[in-house]
Amino acid sequence: MKEEIDSLNKPAGLLFGKREAHKDEFGLIIQKHSAKLYTGKRIKVSLCLKTEQASRCKVWLQVNDLYDDVITFNSLHEDKIKETTNWSTYSFVTDVSDERSSILLGVQLMGRGKVWVSNFRFQEVDMNESSKKINILPSMPVNLDFSE
Repeated sequence: MKEEIDSLNKPAGLLFGKREAHKDEFGLIIQKHSAKLYTGKRIKVSLCLKTEQASRCKVWLQVNDLYDDVITFNSLHEDKIKETTNWSTYSFVTDVSDERSSILLGVQLMGRGKVWVSNFRFQEVDMNESSKKINILPSMPVNLDFSE
């Protein structure tokens, strides 16, 4: 979900890539914290973001278990966050399962350009709120005959 906002008058993080940066090179802002407050809940992650001549930008959230294995990974579609954009609010909804230990939140700039980020918010939402959950590891082997 994307909602336009007029301006942002608050501090912001800045990532920038050199003009000659290859599309596979990237910079990253990341924060890892305990998932204790959000265990068993559905949360909405919101942030404000602005880009300037950005090749691609990605915002993601990852929930890890006690062994630091990935349980859930969720991201905004980076194909929608590129080139030059004004300050906009982006958000996505994800579940934090009971098998949790930590949450990693990241902003990634691939290639050239600049991206500013600010106003990250975590908000518990009703379980009826639409969620996009991508499980990194299946619970059992799948597609072993390569038919899919």
